[in-house]
Order: sequence, then C-alpha cells, then structure tokens
Amino acid sequence: MIVSLRLARSATTDLAAIEASLGAEERAVLAARRATARGEAQGLDFLLGRAAARAAILDAGGASRERGITIVPDEAGAPVVTSIASSGRPAPSLSIGHRAGLAIAAAAPAEDGLAGLGVDVEPRAGARTAGVERMAVSPAEADALAAVRAAAGLDRAAALLALFCLKEAVMKAIGGGVFEGLREIDARGPWREPAVARLAGPTTIDARGLTPVRLAGRPAELAAAAGIGEVAAGWAIIVTDAGELEGLAALAVARRPADPMERGVDSTP
Repeated sequence: MIVSLRLARSATTDLAAIEASLGAEERAVLAARRATARGEAQGLDFLLGRAAARAAILDAGGASRERGITIVPDEAGAPVVTSIASSGRPAPSLSIGHRAGLAIAAAAPAEDGLAGLGVDVEPRAGARTAGVERMAVSPAEADALAAVRAAAGLDRAAALLALFCLKEAVMKAIGGGVFEGLREIDARGPWREPAVARLAGPTTIDARGLTPVRLAGRPAELAAAAGIGEVAAGWAIIVTDAGELEGLAALAVARRPADPMERGVDSTP
C-alpha cells in the first residue's frame, strides 16, 4: 500500500483561497475553531490541514479535482472525507496533523485490510519538549536516545520530538486519544532511524517498509477492540528549501489481520 504525504506551510499556502473553497460543513467547523481561546491559531492550523489533505487525496488518486473535496471531523475528531469529486474510487483513508503554522496529511486508497492511518507533526521552532520524557518516553527508549541521535544527526530535543510524533501517529491510527498511554507504546523499532531523511515536498511511502511497533496496556486494548493485527510506523525529518531542519513528522498504519481469528497486536516486551 502506498501512502501519499503532503505538507502545507503558512508562509506558502494561499489561505484565503482555501477558506473560500470550503463547503458549508467545513465552514461551520472553522467557525467553531475560531471561537475558542486560541481561535487565530486554531483557524490557521485548520486551513493548513485542509490544504495538505486535499493535495494528499489528489496524489493518492482519491479525487479528480481539488474543489468538491469535503473533510469534516467524526465524533472522535478524526478527519473523514464526506464528499469528493468523483474519481471512480471509494474515498481514501486520511489523517491530518498540524501545529503552529505547519501541517501534514496522509492519504491512502481504501483497502479491506487498512484499519487506520495516523500522522503527526512538530515544528522545530518553539519545540514543546517540556514534559515529553515524563509523558511519552519509557526507560528502554531513554537508553536508546544516544543511538538515535547519532544515527539521525539530531540534537536531544529533536530526537525526543521524533519519538513523540511516532507515538501520537500510532494513537491516531488505532483511534486513541491525545497523550493516551504513550509510554505503553514501544516505538524503538521505527525510532532507530528516519524513514524519510529529508521531507520537503510531496512524498510517497510504501507502507510495507514501515517498522512494526509493540503495544501494551491501553493502546493494546484499543487495537484489539478495533480488530487491528499490526501497527507499523516511520518518521521523517522535515527540511526547508534551504535544507535546514524545520520539524519532525511521523506516519503510522494500522492493519487488520489477514486471518479474522488473529486479533490484537503483539505486546511481547
């Protein structure tokens, strides 16, 4: 399965054009976001997420044109394609991540074995590393930090953000909540090195090349309840056109087992 990734940046995205093209449902969601305490930032991230998502859907062959694609959150807040310009195919699976003027979206053709996609992004500027170790890093992962830094050429804060992105992407893929059970996700496998060393523009990733993660506790329960047989993930270093570090991102893919009697994700330590 091929997953299409797209970035959207506040400095290079025509936000007025994106807003003008929103459908009625999307406009209602945008208005609600703007009515919050962080209204301006929430509105910006929403529009960037829609820009990235539409481009990813087009790349994945899920639409014939950008206009006519409608994406609204479901009850859990996950993005769902509810209307799409006809391409003769089912609506693709989709995930969106955004923060502080940077957004990423992943789209993949609908397949019987695909249970969920998850993406997450963290800008390097103003990185929120405070609390990441306490909230997301297990002792075993802390021991692996030095090796990850050496392999990827990142400083300590960036390496930790990559791990945080991996775990947030996994939780999205299995339908979990934000910050829920992050220390119970063992992401040492995919964390060892980036799946994409330089992510700057449109990118495709073969999901077969992603590395499985191990789940325990609440994440394992969520995966088993959703009939998920495997979750695999990978992360990327986002760079500017000048090649400078701009942020970190991660993709996770959850799949159902080929044998319906084989349920749940391996949680062996």
